[in-house]
Amino acid sequence: MKIQPIYSARIAFKSRDYEDDGVLGYDDKQSQDVRQAIRDWQEVYYTPYQSLYKKECNLSEYQMNQLLGSLMKGPKVVDYSKVTGIPAYHVKPVEGTDETCYRGSTLANTPEALKTLKSAGIERVIDLVGYYNYEKNAQEAGLEYYCPKFGRGQLGVWEEEAFYSKEDLLEKEFRYYTPIEIIKNEKYINRREKDYEHYIKRSVKRFVDYIQLMQKGYYYIGCEYGTYKTDDFLLLNEYFNPKVEAGVPRGEMFKLDLMKQLYENLTPEDKKRMGWTKEFDENVPKRIQMAVDANIRFDEEREKFW
Repeated sequence: MKIQPIYSARIAFKSRDYEDDGVLGYDDKQSQDVRQAIRDWQEVYYTPYQSLYKKECNLSEYQMNQLLGSLMKGPKVVDYSKVTGIPAYHVKPVEGTDETCYRGSTLANTPEALKTLKSAGIERVIDLVGYYNYEKNAQEAGLEYYCPKFGRGQLGVWEEEAFYSKEDLLEKEFRYYTPIEIIKNEKYINRREKDYEHYIKRSVKRFVDYIQLMQKGYYYIGCEYGTYKTDDFLLLNEYFNPKVEAGVPRGEMFKLDLMKQLYENLTPEDKKRMGWTKEFDENVPKRIQMAVDANIRFDEEREKFW
């Protein structure tokens, strides 16, 4: 077959809108940048983590494969049907955790349910009461066991010193003292003032420890029935844990007021331990105030119908 050459005269690239100078295209900087971006993308796509090969050049082939495998591994999935099928009350995913964390009633006396959690992908249980045999049964099932010191006891989480100022605690203890009694007990009151400073710092530390525990993820958390106390702990987690997807600000007024004081008691070091960014730090009091405003509006609307 004879191939006919194509002469430039047979190709006409003419435009009706502007004068054609006969040039098919220009290799400008924008075109060069686009081509380079495509090359960079292909190199990353076909050879991921190239920097590791340069940085970790002393690793053996096995060690390098282990490292790359851990980096390329996708997020762990928890079996929703297994977890929600255990014999417990009020079992459901924790909001803002992509169904990797769950809440419900205690599993202290149901070893088989703990084994089911383990097989479903749960890694740890968080006991908000402190049951005697919970730790033993959890560890035998291959789960980590935690009982936060923050909020431990029957008084409830909102009795923690972290929610109060030093002046609040002194006023609670000495509110019924007469002026003469205050003068007589001045040394004792001064000692209690120093005690409360210590108690507040200790309580705040325990709260930060609790948030760090929640940031590990893949947990099952609960109190006796998985309701009120669990609600309170998760409410705190929702406001103060930057790893939880923020929902609609909510909460009862007295709890919101206490959380305001908790925020004031946090030091820069406490916030650093919880992984706060500047933006998150600024949003915490704003979200609390949004919930306060929502409660006020609700009360105003309700009064219209009474």
